Amino acid sequence: MRSVRLLLAVAFVAIFFGSLGNSQLLPADDEDKLNEDFQVSYTDNSLESAKTVTIKGQFRYFSVIRSAKEKIQAQLADWCGFAMVINSEEDIKTYWSKEEEAEFVVWMRKSDCVERKKKGMFSTAKDKQEDQNEAGTHSRADDLVWIILTCIFGAISLVLLVAVVILCIISCQKSNSSDNTTEALVSDRRPRREYRQRRSRSQRSRRQEEKSEKAPAQTTAS
Repeated sequence: MRSVRLLLAVAFVAIFFGSLGNSQLLPADDEDKLNEDFQVSYTDNSLESAKTVTIKGQFRYFSVIRSAKEKIQAQLADWCGFAMVINSEEDIKTYWSKEEEAEFVVWMRKSDCVERKKKGMFSTAKDKQEDQNEAGTHSRADDLVWIILTCIFGAISLVLLVAVVILCIISCQKSNSSDNTTEALVSDRRPRREYRQRRSRSQRSRRQEEKSEKAPAQTTAS
């Protein structure tokens, strides 16, 4: 009878300390996190027509991960989209044991999940967001290049316009100077002509006067 009581006491103490140990290893907050539900959605492109796969569960429990994998594969869908999402969630994997995490890595390697992602066999919401960001980056880069080219062509056009205006001004100045030179030559010639005409007139008048003076003298001598 004493031995039975002793065994019961030892069992009670073991259960008590075991519960204390479990409570220290797994606080109440961790229990709440373990029971937290996650929803994973991705697009399976490996089928003839793309299909959206959505699965929900308490994925901090590795047993739930195993059952989710089997459920997805039973639907003939690619489970790698689910695997890649879970693999990126470090807050989930911290609750797994090292053996469980190693087993998960083996599953991904056997299914060639990394290679299937590169081939576009599936796409997650994160992948779509990255694609949109990349497209936006390329669009902004294209806009920037277009603005730079527009500024360059505008500057070249402005330089050419200024050059044309300068050439026009120079040509106009040359034409004006040639016109002025012609006018100066004409004006110089006119006084010379007038001088010659006056001189010839004066010479004629002198000759006439001399003739008129000689005529009376001849008359008197006769």
